Amino acid sequence: MRRLMLAALVAALALPGCIVAVEGRTTTHRTYSPPPPPPPPPPAEVTVEWNDARTVVLREYYGCDWDTVGAFEYYETDCGIPEDDLFFLLHVSRMSNRNFHEVCFTYQHSNRVLWDVVLHYLGAGHAFAPEAWAISCVSFDLLVAAYIALAHRLGLTGRSRNQARPVAHPQKLAH
Repeated sequence: MRRLMLAALVAALALPGCIVAVEGRTTTHRTYSPPPPPPPPPPAEVTVEWNDARTVVLREYYGCDWDTVGAFEYYETDCGIPEDDLFFLLHVSRMSNRNFHEVCFTYQHSNRVLWDVVLHYLGAGHAFAPEAWAISCVSFDLLVAAYIALAHRLGLTGRSRNQARPVAHPQKLAH
């Protein structure tokens, strides 16, 4: 028995590297399938704003640089000048060979009266009147208008047109 134990010990030390345990497996080959592609994006909604078309008009028709396009936006949003007036002022600046900012400044300081700007830059007034003519002309107009309103309010202009005229008694008209 001793020999048997010794043989088992030698076998236990020498044989473990050669013993392989095999499990019973079924061989199934897996094939790789990629995940499905993502869904297509929703159709793009293109919104065209007037600012885009206005930029094209300013760049292509008037030949403006990007500074003038930005100034156009500034005068409309920050200064409150209507867009139609801005296009007209741009036309006046091009016709009179003046800076667009100078024409807008004159427009703002002439109480936003386009007529004064046109007379100042394109009419006969630019030949003999000083540059401050548009501002002083409107200032004088406002002063006269304030005087007339005050005189009318105080009753210095005679009878107001808004007062009802006395009507003859209806019985007197019948006779």
